[in-house]
Order: sequence, then C-alpha cells, then structure tokens
Amino acid sequence: MLQAFAPDGSKEQMARLRRICGYGVPSIERACWCMHNRLVLVMEQELQPYVHEHRRDSMQMHIFELPWPVEALKDLGEAEVTFSFTLSYYIESNPGKRGWRNKFRYASHGLRFDVCGPQETLKDFRQRISRTSQEDEETVIQLRSTYSERWTIGVKGRSNDSVHSDSWKGTAADMATCRYMAIYPVVGWWRERKPLHRDTSIARYSLIVSLQTEAEDVDLYTPVAQRIATSQVITDLATVMNNR
Repeated sequence: MLQAFAPDGSKEQMARLRRICGYGVPSIERACWCMHNRLVLVMEQELQPYVHEHRRDSMQMHIFELPWPVEALKDLGEAEVTFSFTLSYYIESNPGKRGWRNKFRYASHGLRFDVCGPQETLKDFRQRISRTSQEDEETVIQLRSTYSERWTIGVKGRSNDSVHSDSWKGTAADMATCRYMAIYPVVGWWRERKPLHRDTSIARYSLIVSLQTEAEDVDLYTPVAQRIATSQVITDLATVMNNR
C-alpha cells in the first residue's frame, strides 16, 4: 500500500493513503498491552466545546501533562523513538444544512489535538494552541507552524472526520521534553445555531497515546506505571476559555 499510494512518504501522499486504506488494521493487543520498550496510555475525558454568555462566545480546551518516563528517554539520547496519538469522538450531524458553504458546519463540533515541541515551554505551547483554536478551521488546516512538519500525515490530512491519528519519529532526548498535549474544539453547528441552545452540550472523547522504541535495553513502562499508581494518568493543567 505504501509503494502504491505513498512511495515518497509526503504528507499529500500519506493523506491519500489514509483516505483509500484507512489507518490500517486495528489491533486490540497493541492498543491495550505495554512492554518495557513500548508504552500505551488509554484515557477518556469530556469538555464543553462552546460557551455563549454575556454576548461573548468562548471555546474550552484541555491541556494535559503526560506522565513521560523522562529519565529513561534521556538515557537513550539519540536513539529513535516513535510517538503515536489517536483522538476519537462522536459528532451529531446536521444533514439539513448540506448546502452551507462551509463544510465544517455539518458536524455539531470538531476536536483537534496538538503536542508541544522539543524545548517548547508550557507557556509558549498554551499561547500557540490558544491562537490556533481562535482561527477558523479553513485557516487552521493551512497553517504551517514550526512543529507541524514532524507529523507523518499532518494537520490537513488527518482532520477530515472524527477519528484523528498521527505519529512522528524523533530522538529520545527531544521526546523527553514533549510531554504536554492539548485537545481543543473547532467550529460546529452547536455554536453556530444559537437558537437551539446547544452551546452547553458536552463532548466526550477518547485518546490512545503510545511511545515506543526499537531499543531493548530500556524500560519506558515501569516509571510510568509507578507514577500512575500514586496519581492520575494525566494531569489537567488548564481548562482554558478562549474568547471568540
């Protein structure tokens, strides 16, 4: 399939491959089981995408800190590590508005994800996501930030439905600093059709985050398992309301 549809591995070719072949064959074993050199986190959360009050529109987003095995990754140094992220959620369709010029109004809401870049501080990451979440979706999918090129499929290719999955490969040392992630909404008819009073609706979503390396003399799993045993899987650092 790669040879037929994505011989060069470009983002355009990978997006075409995804449209034709999907994300591949689901594997419950790979989704649920961890090994010393392969870490998988599965989590479920919910947020209220839109808030309309006092004549102002706001959008809610979540920023989390992942329980990354920082020391283990630093010890690996320049070894290659693969980071994978899958976001899944359900939408409420609006088939009566198929004629709308903006195709993104068909869904009740949309959710997107992003992860901080190497050496990007939490403050800078929060500001970047805040700016992105305030853009119209047509503008967002055309943006090319410093960190967008690292993804295999990219923002444009993975954002056409309600399951978004992507990955990137980097050094373990860089990956040790990429431990903040964000879930944020984009515009849907819940926000646009204010007379229906759906701005208070809650959106549920699921995440599968995995971190793996081919190195065998490393233990990514144990330090994370120990941290999870004494705390939450992820720490909600901020629930941010962005004025529109």
